[in-house]
Amino acid sequence: MEDGFEATFVVSAAPELVWERLSGRVSDGADALWRLPAFEGLGEELHVEPGQQLHVRKVTEPCAGTEIVITLEHEGSGTKVTVVQSGFGAMWTFAADALEVGWHQILADLALYLERGVHGARHMRRWGNFGGVFRHTDFGLEVVSTLGDSLAQRVGLAAGDIVIAVAGAPVVTRAELESLLRVLPTGETVEVEWVRGDAKLEAKGAV
Repeated sequence: MEDGFEATFVVSAAPELVWERLSGRVSDGADALWRLPAFEGLGEELHVEPGQQLHVRKVTEPCAGTEIVITLEHEGSGTKVTVVQSGFGAMWTFAADALEVGWHQILADLALYLERGVHGARHMRRWGNFGGVFRHTDFGLEVVSTLGDSLAQRVGLAAGDIVIAVAGAPVVTRAELESLLRVLPTGETVEVEWVRGDAKLEAKGAV
């Protein structure tokens, strides 16, 4: 879907238990707010069908202003859960690939919580700043543009470059890059390797 994500998964927990875990209302009335497991924040109530659907607008960062719809259906002895998050606006144009990485982590955390009642909190762990907009190609991760005061600019990456390694670790996807950045200490100097045209280049810069 444009400007958003949609996914469906099934958990073995009964719908009643799933709704109980999901229904974290923290205030009532016209400004009813819901605590959003896995999305790590609060959502303003837009529409609720108890036991079936929760529709909120996120009022806290990250991704404040986006709308989240979680729909529950019986599926055998468990629950089919459909999740939609949309309305990213300007964020979508320059960070859709990074948002997708976070979205998969949110989904995994939500499924874990709704079935087992355990908060994984993977999405909120430290995010390093590489500072690039990328597209996935058959060659790997291609730079579309770089952002100011970032590792990408410090090492001299430019549009069209193919990133092949960071801190000695191979990189093919944005998910691999983001996972790697989460374990590199801020300020650490690392080597970045990339291909430009038919030349392999490398340089060092601070994360």
